[in-house]
Amino acid sequence: MLIVERSKPKKNFAQIPNQTIFDGRLSRLARQVLSELIARPPGWQATADSMADDGKKERGPKAESRRALRAAFAELEECGYMVRTRSRIPKGQPNGGGFMTTLTVYDVPQNGQNQGGRNGGVGRWVDS
Repeated sequence: MLIVERSKPKKNFAQIPNQTIFDGRLSRLARQVLSELIARPPGWQATADSMADDGKKERGPKAESRRALRAAFAELEECGYMVRTRSRIPKGQPNGGGFMTTLTVYDVPQNGQNQGGRNGGVGRWVDS
């Protein structure tokens, strides 16, 4: 028997819909990455690589690899929890005329897919 006891936090907590926590299309790692990203303040910036670097500092060789975190980001994008947009950087700003990739994270899928079994297709991580 498993007994679950919950605290009642009044600050420094995130709310995540149960449908997201139990979305069977996502690996457990992808769900954990999504939970961590949702818990961050608005405007916080990270990449799969920076999260891997932070993990190595915190956990050493037990940390998740860059490859695993990139795969988790790809899963989140494939399932609609992460949406990638590319925009041109205005001239006159650093790197002006180049492109910037922004990843926006949501607590529910944005692509209208039903949650449940895995849909076909393979997500890919594309560096900007």
